[in-house]
Amino acid sequence: MIQEKPIIDLKKISVIFDTKNGDFLAVDRVSLEVIAGEFICLLGPSGCGKSTVLNAIAGFEPYIGTISVLGNPVFGPGPERGMVFQQPNLFPWRTVRGNISHGPRMRGKSKEEVTHITDDLMGMVGLTNFSNSYPHMLSGGMQQRVALARALANEPKILLMDEPFGALDAQTRSIMQEHLLSIWTRLNTTIVFVTHDVEEAIFLADRVFIMTASPGRIKSNFSVDLDRPRDMKTLNSRTFLKLRQHCLEEIREESVRAFSQQGII
Repeated sequence: MIQEKPIIDLKKISVIFDTKNGDFLAVDRVSLEVIAGEFICLLGPSGCGKSTVLNAIAGFEPYIGTISVLGNPVFGPGPERGMVFQQPNLFPWRTVRGNISHGPRMRGKSKEEVTHITDDLMGMVGLTNFSNSYPHMLSGGMQQRVALARALANEPKILLMDEPFGALDAQTRSIMQEHLLSIWTRLNTTIVFVTHDVEEAIFLADRVFIMTASPGRIKSNFSVDLDRPRDMKTLNSRTFLKLRQHCLEEIREESVRAFSQQGII
């Protein structure tokens, strides 16, 4: 059996920050592989380096080691990688349509192509009726849908998401999770998703990578053997609850270690 080559391949990457107190090792020898079309989550306590790993994959963060995307070494950002942050960071002077169409226009797409891409994505995220609305006129969940559509407008092979639903209320967060899974299924995009929320990670992912307290290392990883499509009933399944308990125990162990390092306990 021929093993599929990973679309993302990290080999023993480390990230060191230069601080006023000297060098700070944020991420220590992290290795992982992601297959095309996979949805993986990086899970761990706050400050463990999840976002740092994501930023290194995005090309935003210098690193030691090897990162390759689509077989090519990562030395900076690239169009094959789209990014969605916790804050939408929309252009306040542009409408929903203007925000989503910005990328295709900058890439030199024809007017017809830009209109087609923008209309398709506005429909996909349920914002067709808000095409002429400005960011300040939208709820937090709607703004994040615009941010998601804007990232997808560049047609990336890989979507990197840094706690994109972290600032949303519980109900909106739940809706956005289901919405994201629907879009992922339709587009077959590879997603790397950072979260500190155990239930979110299990609900969304094919595989979950649990990181240690700082310096961040991969403590363990597991496949999420839950049928798709997933919905709210999934949260009450025996498999989900078992995985949830396993994650909570591992995360608690790392959180206690982090507090101990800080002299809190």
